[in-house]
Amino acid sequence: MQVDHKITNEDLIRISSFLEHTNTLFESVEFIKNFEVLNILLFIHRRELEGKDIRFKDLQKYVKKSDVYLGKLLKNGLETNYLSISRIEGDKRIKHYHLTEKTLSFFQSLGFQADYPSDLH
Repeated sequence: MQVDHKITNEDLIRISSFLEHTNTLFESVEFIKNFEVLNILLFIHRRELEGKDIRFKDLQKYVKKSDVYLGKLLKNGLETNYLSISRIEGDKRIKHYHLTEKTLSFFQSLGFQADYPSDLH
């Protein structure tokens, strides 16, 4: 979906400051090391806010990288506690990916002022 935006000078300053601040934070966290990983986490968050489950196949379509890349990224996210999983009662093979409080805390350190529902996970 293409949206026509008019960006003001103030917007450019805000965007530039955000990117600079975010690059600084990447140096201090163990999992979120670049904008690509941040983008994937924001995708998961958006889907959670929309009330949608996030499965591996959903991430495959969004990320458009190899399954090996995505699998390693998700494994690293689980090991560092930035992601968690839940399984479906009827089929334990199906995993749903969720953000953890650690990820939401990182989002807040970026200056996000969104309210996060307590039942998000």
